[in-house]
Amino acid sequence: MHVPESGAPYGVQTWDWHIELAECWHTQEVRGTRYAFAGITEHGILGKIGVNSAGLGLFFTILGHQDDSAAGIPVHVLAAAVLGEAGSIAEALDLLRTAPIRTSGAFTLLDPGTAVCAELSPAGVTALDPEAGFLVHTNHFLDPVAAAREKRGLFEPDSQLRHALLTTRLQDCPAPAHAVGLVPFLRSEPGEPKLCCVPDADASFGDRWATLATVVLEPAARTVRIHAGSPNTAADWRTFAAAETVVAR
Repeated sequence: MHVPESGAPYGVQTWDWHIELAECWHTQEVRGTRYAFAGITEHGILGKIGVNSAGLGLFFTILGHQDDSAAGIPVHVLAAAVLGEAGSIAEALDLLRTAPIRTSGAFTLLDPGTAVCAELSPAGVTALDPEAGFLVHTNHFLDPVAAAREKRGLFEPDSQLRHALLTTRLQDCPAPAHAVGLVPFLRSEPGEPKLCCVPDADASFGDRWATLATVVLEPAARTVRIHAGSPNTAADWRTFAAAETVVAR
């Protein structure tokens, strides 16, 4: 996610999941909440990644904490609540900090003025600011307090390797001039950390990971662009605009 010195933030995320579930997700356009929103989610899940009509965008990353439990509000429900009810990053953080959170995730939030990454865990909510104009997050905690209780063995060392590769690329290459210009930073080839997941032919059921979608958010324009596939194949995009309608309360 990029926060330029002048202009509004924008960002890109890949979504990796089991190749067996490649047909079990969809785009969504939601009305009837305080703010309309558009994005992607999985079948039977209220929300995941998107932007709302107030100009608030949300990227979702799963994390693992030793104290996670099957209680509280599921993080996907929280994602839908933020997109439907929060009109700014400040409102989103207020909502999250009052929620009973018992599982973990990272919500990278961006609005027309700024961006933060909210790491959620049973220990609470920590807001991380951009560094040198960028926010990079993969599947491990960056906050040292939460990282001390990381659930080991879920995503490491792959998550750390992906984070390091992205950080190096952003340091070594000129900042992109537009949102889609971030997509090449997420491409990967065999032998590199798996920014783009291609399932191994001999992998067992449950371990066949694939990059199912690439999502670009431009909150200032209230738009989300979606490619059904990885950045390596990103050519055709579907673009959705969050409606301007605000439901009175």
